[in-house]
Amino acid sequence: MCLRSYYNRFLTRKFSSFTWAIVTGIGFLGAGALIKNADKIFGFTNATSIWIFSIIGLLIGIGEYKEAMVTYTIVWVVISFDVYLESKGIGNYNKKIMIKTKRIVNKSKIISLFKERKWKLLDLSIDKKEKKIIS
Repeated sequence: MCLRSYYNRFLTRKFSSFTWAIVTGIGFLGAGALIKNADKIFGFTNATSIWIFSIIGLLIGIGEYKEAMVTYTIVWVVISFDVYLESKGIGNYNKKIMIKTKRIVNKSKIISLFKERKWKLLDLSIDKKEKKIIS
């Protein structure tokens, strides 16, 4: 019998419940990283980071250094590609802006301004008391 297969069977029996306990705990940490707003959920990147770096830690902990390095490299390639896409304006990167004015601005003027720049306006509210536009 190969030493590696004996090691894997021993590892599976001995550390199986311990590994599942870690995975369960990481699941709760990942769920805690998610933030729900009125219309959107934020924090997926944080939750994913918690998960992936926990998996890398588990791989290192059980001695699978090569797999941990491959996983780490893949993570950095994906992050670099995401940063590249964000710099080109590709993807779903929404920003909340608040515009304060000294006078009330017509809603249609704001909408036309966004259309000119090919920006997508998700929501527009005007606070007449505070004289500010929230989009």
